[in-house]
Amino acid sequence: MTALLSITLSSCLKNQEDIFSEDPSTRLDKRLQECQEVLCSAEYGWAMDYYPDRNIAYGGWVYAMSFTPEKVTITAELAPGQSETTYYKMTDDNGPILSFDTYNTLMHYFATPSSLHYEARDGDFEFLIMDIKPDLITLRGNRTGNTIYLHRLNRDIIDYVEECLATNETFFLTELDGNMGETPFEATADLVKRRMFFTWDNNGAAESTDSYYLPTPTGLRFLNPIVINGQSVTEISYNSSTVVYSGQTDKGGEFKMTAKKEVLDRYAFYEEYAGEYTLIAHYGQQEQKLNVTVECNDDLRTYTVRGIVKDVPLTATYHNRRGCMELNCQKLGELEDGSEIWLDAWDKVSGGFDKAPEAGIYITKDPDNPGIYLVTPNDYAPIATDSFLLCVYKDNVLTGNAQRPWAFANNLARLTNITSFIKKQ
Repeated sequence: MTALLSITLSSCLKNQEDIFSEDPSTRLDKRLQECQEVLCSAEYGWAMDYYPDRNIAYGGWVYAMSFTPEKVTITAELAPGQSETTYYKMTDDNGPILSFDTYNTLMHYFATPSSLHYEARDGDFEFLIMDIKPDLITLRGNRTGNTIYLHRLNRDIIDYVEECLATNETFFLTELDGNMGETPFEATADLVKRRMFFTWDNNGAAESTDSYYLPTPTGLRFLNPIVINGQSVTEISYNSSTVVYSGQTDKGGEFKMTAKKEVLDRYAFYEEYAGEYTLIAHYGQQEQKLNVTVECNDDLRTYTVRGIVKDVPLTATYHNRRGCMELNCQKLGELEDGSEIWLDAWDKVSGGFDKAPEAGIYITKDPDNPGIYLVTPNDYAPIATDSFLLCVYKDNVLTGNAQRPWAFANNLARLTNITSFIKKQ
């Protein structure tokens, strides 16, 4: 038995030597060197799919970074258009580690305590290197254990982040229908935490799955693949003009989803608002009608609105996620003594009014009446805007209503109980 054990042990040791011809320290050094070489080889850098908090309480965040042998330049959606360069290191801490060890306000944002978050936001800045491929590096957060991916970029890191945010602005779908191959499904989206939930029928049994996601310049990418009846998809494109998400599954099938019909019925696209309208308001029992023109601007986000205030164009904005136009408080001009003329939001029922730029109205398509756009208060909580005033402020203190020649097109300093915009044919 002793002889047999000796032979077996000798054989096992020989096999181990065959498998690991180098000592662990050498293998680890080579692993770190390989990762650094791949990181530095990317001409434009890497996109990081960053998920802080072990429960992903804050959703996913877009980061991008480029490496030299000593330093890393980081940008993120936290500060679009800006970047910060600091040191990093490749180190050994029970495995190969990529460590952003020099303080970087972007990289350490979720890991830095504050008066409101004395234990920080459970973010990582040290990552265990799990897998290295030329175009994809898989990491694991040392603190959270969350999977973090680095994707090789083909564009500047700042451009990448800004394009991701531009894509994210076009997302508005929270209730969706779709197909994964031949399987129909329903989906809901949490646009704040960037999380999607999918449900479908599998031979009479209800099944579901979910995943967090991040925007890309062309669509979105899931943290975990969406698997439905044996087919999966990880990254999909988004066409904002047709409101369709699409992609190919791992089995070569088609993934496609869009908003539920009832959502699209009440959704208006940016260009739809251009044209001439009759604005309907009410002064006491008398209906008032104003001829209003809405023009699209070059930024594709705002409108020039003429005909509400005499001789003064207003600026309205497009609320992408609601698919509606929004008209808010705004400064209109100044008097010789330095006083300012403002379009004030007014809640006629309660009597409250405000010149906060967030206060105003939504102008939303009526799904049951083509060409009619209904007016409702926007989400500004202090007042429920249904009317507007023209007011004068001196040193930010209200001094009274505007006097002629300042007036609405109804020749008054007030435009009350606005109910609709009717588009002219």
